[in-house]
Amino acid sequence: TYISSQISLDSSLVNAAKSAEAGVLDLNLLDESSSDNVQESPISSPSYQLVAIATNQINVAGPESVSNRTEQIRFAGWNLRAGNDAAQRSNFQGALYFYESGIAFLGGEEKDGLWLEDSHRLCHMLHEGSATAYFAVGDHWNAVKFANLVIGNVPLHESLMVQYHLIRALDNLGRYSDAVTNGLNLLRSLKIDIPSEPTLSAAMRAMADTGRAVSAYTFDQITNTHHIVDEKKRNVLRCTAALLISFFRSAQRYLPFISCALVNYSLENGICEESVSAFMMFGYFKVSLEGKYDEGCYWGSVVFKIVEEAYVQTKTTLNSDMICTMYLNFLYYPFKELAFRLMNLYQRCMALGEIEIGLYSLSFSLNLSYYGGEKLSLILKSMEELIELMVKHIKEGSQIALLNKMLVEDLTGNPAGDFPDFGGVIRDEDSLLIHADARKNLLLMEAIHVKRFNSAFWMGDYTKANKCSEAILALPRVLKIQLVFHTFYTGLIAFEMHRDGGGKEQLAKGKDVLDKMKIWSKCSTSNFDNKLLLLEAECHASMCDIKAAKVAFEASGRSARDHGLIHEQGLACELYGKFLTSIVEADEALRWFKCAHTCYIQWGAAAKAEWLWTEHNLGLLPAAGDDRFLNKHGREW
Repeated sequence: TYISSQISLDSSLVNAAKSAEAGVLDLNLLDESSSDNVQESPISSPSYQLVAIATNQINVAGPESVSNRTEQIRFAGWNLRAGNDAAQRSNFQGALYFYESGIAFLGGEEKDGLWLEDSHRLCHMLHEGSATAYFAVGDHWNAVKFANLVIGNVPLHESLMVQYHLIRALDNLGRYSDAVTNGLNLLRSLKIDIPSEPTLSAAMRAMADTGRAVSAYTFDQITNTHHIVDEKKRNVLRCTAALLISFFRSAQRYLPFISCALVNYSLENGICEESVSAFMMFGYFKVSLEGKYDEGCYWGSVVFKIVEEAYVQTKTTLNSDMICTMYLNFLYYPFKELAFRLMNLYQRCMALGEIEIGLYSLSFSLNLSYYGGEKLSLILKSMEELIELMVKHIKEGSQIALLNKMLVEDLTGNPAGDFPDFGGVIRDEDSLLIHADARKNLLLMEAIHVKRFNSAFWMGDYTKANKCSEAILALPRVLKIQLVFHTFYTGLIAFEMHRDGGGKEQLAKGKDVLDKMKIWSKCSTSNFDNKLLLLEAECHASMCDIKAAKVAFEASGRSARDHGLIHEQGLACELYGKFLTSIVEADEALRWFKCAHTCYIQWGAAAKAEWLWTEHNLGLLPAAGDDRFLNKHGREW
């Protein structure tokens, strides 16, 4: 080929390389900057292929073939270009090869040729590219190493993007306290004031002050991101978005202050796509801290509009779309609609090389599919494939995904396979809890207790469920779909325990949950109407209002059916059957148990269906023939 004919591996290397340079394109890359933007370039780009071939030929000869400093810098620049091209195409292993080859041409880590004035910016970009690529391939130890090399050799404003990867890599290594410490130090270095001892009253004041500031802007003004915003200021917002994930895990008390500070930062410096993380968290705390669900809906709509109209999809917008969906907008949109949105987000992220965000999006999509009553066998198969991918890239994420899979296995009756190799002494669920507790990983601890609670609830072990619930309530509360369902189930348990002699305390607990569900039902009828009706039925039953209880139980089943929530249709029928048994209407109770059994089989929860059959002696069922078990299409419930 033209390139290979121009390059030899002898003393004429430099001259041949110059000829190659002239025949390929201008490879003076010292002014080329890295970008957070995810842009797709043509895979068949001739310039990309030629640069890669030429650069690889020079790398084969090696740095020892070039003694001239000017040529060393030039070939390091070629490697930077080739590495950036490879990274843009999500070939991060290839990118690492070129970045590290470029570093070798500058002298390598063991020599004195790095971070000199004549190649300082080039050295910076090669190291930052290496940190990014190592993070992408899941080598978080090296991501931390290269990030720290950049941070130690460049000014703060030039290290912001690599600070992002440092914090996320520390997270993935389980060094949560280090991630939080680095994050707080970074914020204070950026003159973003975060109190060292945050209090609830101070957080409420910050939310109120920021609320007054944003009230001066209309929806169209808040969602208008077409402002000219200095790139350094955009990088501040991009970098601090990483902190939201880290602080969510182990330092949630700081988050209201961070979200308020970043909202104000955006208002002062210009709203842009990178502002979306701040708006998302501000909306979250409008709901979880102030209880203002209408304002939470407003900010959720702001986030979705900014994300959907973004000219270029960036790491920040993709991540905010995912987190907003799972932690805020699940209150306002049908679960199945959001599951579909996250599945599309997963596909876009994987195509753009954003593997971590993509895999988390898929995990959340499957979670929403589970709560939306999708067929368990399909969810289980997808979960198995997901965990295989996540173990390679996101160890902690794979652990939480595994817990979700284990819950589905409990319901289907499919025995769990071998526990994935997470390293160390993690061999089962108990050792995973010990590991999470030792590292103060609150999210993982919560996920384990939530899985155990859900499994106990569905299998009718309310004593165990209450014990798990106590462990959940002992952890800091974060509003999310899992804990909304935990609240719902604890309300059902409380009403039933009250009727079993649990006293007024259980009745009060059930009524508290009922009040919360009235609020959630106003946010989304499709998600919460049937749950509200079921809690009302249990409340009527506890107050001995038999007629009202019967009406509400049947209405709950119909609502669940009409919204495609087959599992909660079965739950309504099961609890109605239990209530009818308690008032000695045994034949009628058996009919409703039979309906519940059918729903659980259709859902795919064979183990739950078998438990119900055995628990209530459904083998003694009378012949079915009552149209109350038929849905609107004339088929059995």
